[in-house]
Amino acid sequence: MIPFLAENEFSRQGLISTLLKKTHAEPGLVIVPRLVVRNLSHRSYGIQPEQLAPQVRNALEGVGLLPAATPQKFDQVGDILKTRFKIAYWGKWRNVLGSEYSHCLSMLLSANTKYDSDRSEWLAWQDSFNDALFKAIQVHLNRLTLKGACLLKDSKGVLIDYGSLLDPNKPFATAYPVIGFALRKAHVRRNALPTSHPYEKKTAKRTTYLKKKEQRELAQELGAAYLEIETLLDSHL
Repeated sequence: MIPFLAENEFSRQGLISTLLKKTHAEPGLVIVPRLVVRNLSHRSYGIQPEQLAPQVRNALEGVGLLPAATPQKFDQVGDILKTRFKIAYWGKWRNVLGSEYSHCLSMLLSANTKYDSDRSEWLAWQDSFNDALFKAIQVHLNRLTLKGACLLKDSKGVLIDYGSLLDPNKPFATAYPVIGFALRKAHVRRNALPTSHPYEKKTAKRTTYLKKKEQRELAQELGAAYLEIETLLDSHL
């Protein structure tokens, strides 16, 4: 419901201020992406960091809305991927994503909060995160001259379509089939959502919302892909 709240609910006396003070983390975590969009933070509501749930503080630190009191060791992206996709915690995502870390974390937070309430919206956000992650991976593959490296822009400086780069016959998917398969499957299914297109391009059939079984399968496959990404880059970061 957060995106549909009246404007006055984002004021100091509004609902957002009340939710940020909750001891349970979930309300605050849902709010963080909306604060980023509006260029707001806990300070906008006169709230001190110690009044926030620990997970909410971590999220605000991760997106740059709250400075870390000590050198940042906790990796919010790694924590979300561990919890959501049932994989081991890995704390090098800042090294992978670089300057795009906060942007990617914001998308991942949005995806995570939609997992149970809106499966199709979850996939849309997760696919956007995957797109940004793929581009970050390519920076490292090109830097290290590893197999699977490819250009992200054409001769005119325009970004090449993400889906095209995931083609099973292209260098990346050939070199890393598990990662390529999972990212491609999520992207293709995202494009077959009614919120993306009314009809499927190849079959002209009406697009459909994501079913629970599909979501569960996609989550398993993406979890395996994120593990492979960690293994691929771990020794190079």
